[in-house]
Amino acid sequence: MEQIRPLGLRRAVAANEPDTIVEAHLFGVVIDEPIHAGAEIAEAVWVTHEAALELPLAPLTQNYVVTV
Repeated sequence: MEQIRPLGLRRAVAANEPDTIVEAHLFGVVIDEPIHAGAEIAEAVWVTHEAALELPLAPLTQNYVVTV
């Protein structure tokens, strides 16, 4: 990876676990090669910012990742 930019620690309510807060250290990355889903990630797709706003995303992703 050519460039990694820290975006900070973010917290939000968990999407599927009541009374649970999740934390994520977010990073911005510049890449020029294909990405692949793995482990517990079932699918990885590129979408526009507008399309991302219409997806059923977890609160942390919707509130912090899509807004970047």
